[in-house]
Amino acid sequence: MLGKLFGKLRWGRQSRGADIRPEVSEDKFLSFWLFDPIVAIRPYSFRMGTNGKAWYVDRSTPLITCSRLDGPEKIGQTIRKAAMHCRDLDALNLKLSGDELMEAAELKHLEMLEEIERLTGYRKAKLNKIGHGGDITFSKNSILIEFYIKDRGDLLFNNPDPNDPNDPRPVNLSPDCSDLELGQPIVDWIEGLPKFALVKKTKATKNREPLPHDNSGSAITGAGDPVIFGYKTAWLAIKSKDTQAICDSMQLVDCTAANWEKGVQTAIEGSGQRFPVYIAPPLAGWTLVPVGLNLVADNAQSTQQIETLVCKLSGAFGECQYFGSYRVVDYAAWFKAVDGEMVRGFSFADGEYHANFGKTTKAELDIGLGDISGLSIQELNSLAPFPDDPNGVTRWPNDDDPLLIAEKWSINPMKVNLVEDVEKGVGLLGEWGNNRP
Repeated sequence: MLGKLFGKLRWGRQSRGADIRPEVSEDKFLSFWLFDPIVAIRPYSFRMGTNGKAWYVDRSTPLITCSRLDGPEKIGQTIRKAAMHCRDLDALNLKLSGDELMEAAELKHLEMLEEIERLTGYRKAKLNKIGHGGDITFSKNSILIEFYIKDRGDLLFNNPDPNDPNDPRPVNLSPDCSDLELGQPIVDWIEGLPKFALVKKTKATKNREPLPHDNSGSAITGAGDPVIFGYKTAWLAIKSKDTQAICDSMQLVDCTAANWEKGVQTAIEGSGQRFPVYIAPPLAGWTLVPVGLNLVADNAQSTQQIETLVCKLSGAFGECQYFGSYRVVDYAAWFKAVDGEMVRGFSFADGEYHANFGKTTKAELDIGLGDISGLSIQELNSLAPFPDDPNGVTRWPNDDDPLLIAEKWSINPMKVNLVEDVEKGVGLLGEWGNNRP
């Protein structure tokens, strides 16, 4: 049972893990899996001893996730975030035998599968068949990334064959490598996986309508399942199911039909002179519009542009929201307009506040942000966000906050795969052109 569920528990030569004496206390050990599109990273309590390795997963250890569509830098950041949760096994002072450690690992793995099942919508039995992964070991002098492989339908991980040029090779990195350098080997490994590893759920349909085509004349094989996104990007949420009307109102140019995966990826990766925008198929009465990082409220001018945009779209459709998230510069923003009028506008980037329009909403208070209603930008930037701050600014905003607020206001794009009310069909991929805000 454990072998099938856990792939393989890579224990050292001695099974009595609790008796192995440590040698390198600063080592950190993590495992990672791809459950397309989720990249799941699990930190371990770990120690290296003279008789091999031993590790344990405490029930409180979190599962850290991101999307493969986030790119190498975000994946590298997520790996380092997960590594912060690694603990020294001896520090836990566990009185457990090797068998008890393995049993605890199995229970934690089942919890992980339940969490991935919730995030992806795949059943646990399917997750065991499609999951691919590997290990990451942080030591004093290097970061070692090792990959494991499995064949179609195989429940067990296998070691790569060093004589097979198609099998992935371990990667050694400097501990001082950048987030981009840390995440790039994971991206390269994903790109080399067999097609069956990147699972796309499909539903049989009868009397299909002719497939739409993109500008190149290639057929688009349907909208596919919603693709999660939300970190290192910005997006709009519009209270409408009329894709074409939204496209017309935003005055997009060169519009073409696009499914979820192509549309989201193109919009998020677009930069420079190109300003791609993807109007996704409606979800539960809302339409999400990824716009990448070409539209951010990080100064007075751009903040005013976003306020103008959401007011215009809310005047046409009743309600429009904007969200932005980028950890590298601590960017977190959310704006809401109803019937052409601004209700709430907030932006924080590079350690400074850039917008605070309207009253702090219940959604913000519910996730632990302070009530900053009525405070000017100058007043906010003079405050220290500590729990004992008498002005109520309890902490800095972070890149999780826009997602949490989006979940309360409309739809969390990191959970679009869980929405049941999904409109059939494809979205529209266009560019803002000269009409960009």
